[in-house]
Amino acid sequence: MAYRSTDKTHAHMAQQREKLLSAAREIVTNNGFSALTIVAIARRSGLAVSSVYKNFKSKDQLLLQVYSDLTNNDLLLDLA
Repeated sequence: MAYRSTDKTHAHMAQQREKLLSAAREIVTNNGFSALTIVAIARRSGLAVSSVYKNFKSKDQLLLQVYSDLTNNDLLLDLA
């Protein structure tokens, strides 16, 4: 029998992804992009390093998402 993801599984993955992005945005906001490492994100989020790669194909994809999030006008107002 093939595995099929459920709504609960999708919700769990979305929650993990948001935890990772939140941790990454916090790291960048406090220490800059140079401090953003996969291990730092995993530690800050409380998740395993493997969770980062389950949610993002590469570090580049994660960096692009964080950059996009932080350059969004709504977030810039929150950071000010």
